Amino acid sequence: NPNGQTGDMKISCLHWACGLGNFELVKRLVEEGADTQSKDIRGMTPALVAMAKGFDDIFDYLLLK
Repeated sequence: NPNGQTGDMKISCLHWACGLGNFELVKRLVEEGADTQSKDIRGMTPALVAMAKGFDDIFDYLLLK
């Protein structure tokens, strides 16, 4: 399930991949139906996680989804 959330922060697999800067995994998760608008406990979407970590390529990709 690409939309499952885990831990106290309620992060999804997509949040995790964005935080690590793993662009290939991000693309795969989106292709598999991951919710690009899901929010963690802080209200951050995966795109905001990517932006906060400086992964502009992932941020730009998610803005188009």
